[in-house]
Amino acid sequence: MEAWGKCQNELLRSQLENMIKSFFHLSLLLGVISSHLLMSPILPPRTVGASLLGTQAAEPRTSVSL
Repeated sequence: MEAWGKCQNELLRSQLENMIKSFFHLSLLLGVISSHLLMSPILPPRTVGASLLGTQAAEPRTSVSL
């Protein structure tokens, strides 16, 4: 019975370590992405959205009044 408890304890500890590692990696990745976005030149939101979607930004349409 004691060996089973010890085995379960080791399993919980390794799961906790894996969760901490994955959380650390995720926060590191988010930090890199946010710093990259902050360092990139400021673009109009439409251009940024279009570049993220991989399409070209639509030209603004001018209305002609007669």
